[in-house]
Amino acid sequence: MAKKGTNCRIVLIYGEPGNGKSHLAQELKTKHGYHVISTDELYVDFIREHVPDIFLPLLRQVIQQHYLYIASQAPNMREAWAEYLCRAIEEQLRDALYREWSPQRVDTLRMHAGLNQKEMAGKLHIPQEKLIAYLKGDCTLSHRQLSLLRDLAVDTKFERQEAGAIDWSDRRACFCLAMHCGWKAPDMARRLGVAYATVTAWWDKGVPKQSVRYWNQLNAIARQYKFDAGMLLDDYLWTREFVEESMARSGCSRAEWVRASNSSSSFFIRGALGFAARINRSMAYLLTKAALRLGAPLPPRGYIEPKRRPPRPFPYGCKGAQGARVWQAHELALLGTMPDRVVAQQLGSRTYVAVRHMRRALGLQGMPSRRWQGTPVPASLPLEEVLDRYRKHIHADQFPLATDQKL
Repeated sequence: MAKKGTNCRIVLIYGEPGNGKSHLAQELKTKHGYHVISTDELYVDFIREHVPDIFLPLLRQVIQQHYLYIASQAPNMREAWAEYLCRAIEEQLRDALYREWSPQRVDTLRMHAGLNQKEMAGKLHIPQEKLIAYLKGDCTLSHRQLSLLRDLAVDTKFERQEAGAIDWSDRRACFCLAMHCGWKAPDMARRLGVAYATVTAWWDKGVPKQSVRYWNQLNAIARQYKFDAGMLLDDYLWTREFVEESMARSGCSRAEWVRASNSSSSFFIRGALGFAARINRSMAYLLTKAALRLGAPLPPRGYIEPKRRPPRPFPYGCKGAQGARVWQAHELALLGTMPDRVVAQQLGSRTYVAVRHMRRALGLQGMPSRRWQGTPVPASLPLEEVLDRYRKHIHADQFPLATDQKL
């Protein structure tokens, strides 16, 4: 049954007591996001408010007998109950239909439906500028637009997922999903079709809300592996000393901690009890999970800084015949003026591969051997530009160049 003018589907479930009406209503709510109105609950509220003298603590268990007795003894009470019931149902339907749609909830629905702002505005039949203003809190939506929001939520089963909806912009979400699935960053990168650095950035800062496509992919993975928002864990600042203290206070053996953390014994000992400078985020997640299962104390919450890779020597970390030494200005001046093999022969301390890598890294054009006439030619970039590009990759104290240095 649909209420005229609202485009809202209303399902009536009736039957004898004990036939499973409430169970069926809860299943419809769970699977399809319906709003359930229980007449039993309304009847208990009606008796408590209007006829408190005949209210019973166990009224929910004898509602049918109680109603039949009241209807036979006080006929006017039947009309009062019918009026109260109709008014309460209309209020709950109105609240369910025109539920408060905050800008954050509307934006969450848009992300859940996989729509951009232009497509979302088209669904609501409003200009995109008005939708942007509403998301900023500068305007309101009409009842017609709220009804369209409700229709979109029902079509996309938004309310079914809303209770366990995951905010992937939270830095914990993507990381905890990977740990729940037993993945490392390269595994998640291959699954999502993104670069390794993108996944590590999501672990540190969260997935941007503009990435609708990846939000949908992450939601699908979460459903497949039965991961929900209740499995998000904060970062706890574990130390080797606190791990030993927590294990001692819990009264559990090391083997029990290893099983509770779903890790191997060697990995647990190396990551949690070893002599590493710090316990990384992955190991802290496993320790937190084990402590929660065993009822052990937890360290204070905090922010675990991701491990940063030290900068590689320029260029590409390649070492020449004499080791990774700083290139001098007279060496840089030869790049691009002769074939790379000839430059390597003249320098003596640089290999052909090192010369080629440095020239390409500085953006200099090469001189093919078949076109070389035997004499140096001007390089494709001025020497000042070459030196400036080189300084960007080498510290100034490692690259002393005098302005009057002769090349």
